[in-house]
Amino acid sequence: MSLTIQLLEAAIKDPRSIPRIPQDLSNREYFGRTVPQGGRLNWQRPARQIVNFIRACDFFPFPSPWGTPRTTLGDQWIGIGKASGTGQPVGVSPGSVETLAGSKIRVACADEWILVHRLLIDGRHIPPAQVLKTGDRLV
Repeated sequence: MSLTIQLLEAAIKDPRSIPRIPQDLSNREYFGRTVPQGGRLNWQRPARQIVNFIRACDFFPFPSPWGTPRTTLGDQWIGIGKASGTGQPVGVSPGSVETLAGSKIRVACADEWILVHRLLIDGRHIPPAQVLKTGDRLV
């Protein structure tokens, strides 16, 4: 049985069983409608922040109201649609691309590598290995 069902059943039996905790309004924040970082990826940031930003924008298969986080390879805009952390430390410049076995692509961030699983270019989802290769540099 799902937690949601359990919660609803508990509320029906005894509405007081769900504690009422007032919100501390002095701790609230409003971030507005603007896209963080203008929608651009900054490879100088920690991997966790980059992966979280990409995940926050991922509404796949639906379009994101923020769009897909973008980066550039030369003069081409590339959207990063899905990525995950690796926990592997880097020894190269942020934005450096490396191809791994099995056509996996990883990109260096400030502190560690991330795996890139999906790109969006000109409105089409493309496997990263079709576009990126070892030695490329994303800006």
